[in-house]
Amino acid sequence: MTYDIRHILVPVDMSDSGAAALKYAKYFSERLLAPVSVVYADPLLYPIDMVPATAVALTATPEHEARLRRELTDYAKDALDGWPFDVIVKMGPAAPMILRTAEEIDARLIVIGTHHHHGWRHALLGSVSADVVHGSRCPVLSTRPKQKASITRILCPVNFTDVARESLRFAARLADLFAAELVVVHVVEPGRDSIDESYVRQWIDPETRDTVKFRELVLRGGPAERVLDCADDIGADLLVIGAQHKFFRDTTVIGTTTERLIRFANCPVLTFPRVAQRVKSVEREREMVGVG
Repeated sequence: MTYDIRHILVPVDMSDSGAAALKYAKYFSERLLAPVSVVYADPLLYPIDMVPATAVALTATPEHEARLRRELTDYAKDALDGWPFDVIVKMGPAAPMILRTAEEIDARLIVIGTHHHHGWRHALLGSVSADVVHGSRCPVLSTRPKQKASITRILCPVNFTDVARESLRFAARLADLFAAELVVVHVVEPGRDSIDESYVRQWIDPETRDTVKFRELVLRGGPAERVLDCADDIGADLLVIGAQHKFFRDTTVIGTTTERLIRFANCPVLTFPRVAQRVKSVEREREMVGVG
């Protein structure tokens, strides 16, 4: 996985959450000079009087696609405020179309808005952003409506795994890019041997130690809860976490701590993915350590 962000993809649904994602995309693009592509996926529609067994997906007409392009362009222009971009319209289910587009344009960062509803509302309205995080092979920045695009302090939780080390290197790259402070936190779970800040510092590779301003923290408790508290306490503008993508039968999953941080953090969350080998059994899957 390269740390160079050379193309930014912004999936939108033309709502407030998409507008927030576009503002963050501009914020990154201004510093990276990376092109921005805005994608809208239009679900395939079925005539309402057709039963599922006989329904045939309607093919979008050129006029329909042209209208969507105009609407998408007008919508993105307002949020990007003069910053250049191109638009992509896809026909089909949102998450698969977004992931396919990311592969086609070799996107190195996906910026996606999330509604952050919980319970059944989260299942209905947050499923696209969740599926993109689960399936993406490049980093995904999850934003919320009304968040201001500004990064002065980055929080990066680590658990001394390979994916944590990779995500920390990426967080250091961003801290250098935005001249931001980097805070590295490790949470000692109940029943685990205690460590101190010096152990965390020694674990960080020399390149990171020597090239970016950072400080380390060791907290105790539940990983997700303590990281969320820490993010609020230090006023973090961005949370960078490693996301170990694991295969559970035919479904890609990530750790429960990562899921909770994405859903409940008050600041944007950037997940840095690492894809594991497909596991062969439920028992093996449960034995693998999730992020955090």
